[in-house]
Amino acid sequence: MEVEAKPEQEQSSVETIAYTRKKYPGQREEKLAGLPEETVEYRLAEAEQICPCCGYKLHEMGSQTRRELIFIPAQVKVLNHVRFQYSCRHCEREEIATPILTAPMPQPIQPGSLASPSAVAHILNQKYGQGVPLYRQEQELRRQGVNLSRQTMANWVIAAATLWFIPLYERMHALLVERDHLHADETPLQVLREPRRSAEQESYMWLSAADGWNRPSCCTTTSKAARASIPGTFCPAFRDICKWTATPDTTK
Repeated sequence: MEVEAKPEQEQSSVETIAYTRKKYPGQREEKLAGLPEETVEYRLAEAEQICPCCGYKLHEMGSQTRRELIFIPAQVKVLNHVRFQYSCRHCEREEIATPILTAPMPQPIQPGSLASPSAVAHILNQKYGQGVPLYRQEQELRRQGVNLSRQTMANWVIAAATLWFIPLYERMHALLVERDHLHADETPLQVLREPRRSAEQESYMWLSAADGWNRPSCCTTTSKAARASIPGTFCPAFRDICKWTATPDTTK
């Protein structure tokens, strides 16, 4: 360790950094490719299109364009589904039995709840795609004027998994164990509010994937059991080759 490197040298109070940045033509257009565009035009009023020197009418000789990237925040609204019922006045007057007809309406994804496909998809993407836990989503929605509790969102997530993702997972798992070779790896994680377990106790998430490019697929499974028991539990009927990272627990 040195107190001063070279005390005899004077130190400059201003640090100058010079460098050349290479600009690539068309780079901005490439970034904005595929985005919808909107144009706002600014013109002089008719009374202002007069030459200040001679008083003759001006003509448009060109234009200048400045581009901005506009972000439109997400909007939350309530969609009321109203279906009407119909009856026959003539049959009512003549006392003729006639059925009441009701207009068809799309079925809700979760009967008896406020859940919509877009709301559930947003919650799932925020939680699993962006890593935003439900309590933070609850806070953000409250700032937008939406009182949606984390318990309600958790129920929506569980219902979505039960109705759609578990059947999909089981199908992917069935295709996975048909392969000749599997690759697997585990990572420890902590599960909050797991029954009869503290948050400090480790669980394990296993990722299993099939090799090759013919129908590539992968599945994950989470378990609180020991590492060594997971490969046999996940693939109990698998008799070919399964590769995973060797550890003292998984080499048993």
